[in-house]
Amino acid sequence: MKPVEQGDVTEWTLEEAIRKGRNDIVLSLLESVAPLNHDDRPSIVPELKGPTPLQLAVKYDNLDAAILCLKHGGSESVNTTFDLWWKPPIFEARSVAITELLLQYGADPDMEHHQSTPIESHASAGRLSVLKILIGYDDDKPEDFDVLAKYDAFALDNPLSRAMDRAVLAGHPHIDEFLSSFDVGRTTYLVPSDFSSRFVNSSGEWDDPARRLADLADDDFRRRFDEGHILHYLADAGDALSIIELMTYEPVHLDIETYDEDDDAHGWTALHLAARKGHLDVIEFLLDPGKSDHFQDLMGSTEIEIEGATIDSETEDKDTPLEIAALHGHLEVVRILVEAGADIEHSYNGFSPLSYAIGAGHSEIARYLTDRSRRDS
Repeated sequence: MKPVEQGDVTEWTLEEAIRKGRNDIVLSLLESVAPLNHDDRPSIVPELKGPTPLQLAVKYDNLDAAILCLKHGGSESVNTTFDLWWKPPIFEARSVAITELLLQYGADPDMEHHQSTPIESHASAGRLSVLKILIGYDDDKPEDFDVLAKYDAFALDNPLSRAMDRAVLAGHPHIDEFLSSFDVGRTTYLVPSDFSSRFVNSSGEWDDPARRLADLADDDFRRRFDEGHILHYLADAGDALSIIELMTYEPVHLDIETYDEDDDAHGWTALHLAARKGHLDVIEFLLDPGKSDHFQDLMGSTEIEIEGATIDSETEDKDTPLEIAALHGHLEVVRILVEAGADIEHSYNGFSPLSYAIGAGHSEIARYLTDRSRRDS
């Protein structure tokens, strides 16, 4: 590689050189001024030291730059999780070549980062070729792949099962089809077993309602909740019909809660989510599934009894669906919940349905709750 004059080097940042494929500049920077590993990188906030050169090379899919980084001491950062905002390189590899390079230098294909694995990450991104490399699957020798030898195929924390769920929610039927061929037990936490395959058309694309599942949750929902059952996505979207179809195909507990790794959005049920958005049809079904004629018709019986959602279930912050509805100004939802027996006087740390309504400026809801409280007292 042709040497670069020092004056030329100082005009470049490492990221710019990697992004533009100027690997001559990359080499000069690595040999002079660019720290290769997090431990060598100064930072005011230790958790925020930025990406290593190797992470940048993987991000921009620059194989030659990745080789330079690894050969010049960057192998120590191959499994790094030091920076909270950057995933380890194996999570971001976009090509088979870089994936194989990282594995050669000791990248761990089964490592966890923020409760996810590289397998799940690439399934969610639709990178089938990379996923095959990670699990050790050879297209030329498919008979040699023994899923039971590598994974506990029926354990709920099986990364292949979670990867199938991620593929469905991200809209990648080819990933789901590939992983399903190994008879791996689906977790049923995110997506019910076999739910996706019923809605793939002849072109290999999702049909409704499965196609909607990848797009249901709005940006606010995705920011607030890292994990959720498919029931939560449908409730947030107000899709009562799909909830009914879901319950007839594979019933789930209506009080199943969301999970958030940052501990600030634990414990939301489908009823909380529907109350937040004001979805009356969803709320009515969740409170009393047996009253739905469509549900009974699909079940083929008029005597099916399924327990409704707990009306006063609490989130991690001790908020009930009634408080959520009052806070977001949904008067009709408030009325339905109160008529169904929701606790008007529920209070935690001074917050109640009435205080939420007053604080948010929803005067009609505040008057209704006040009148109802006086009538019931």
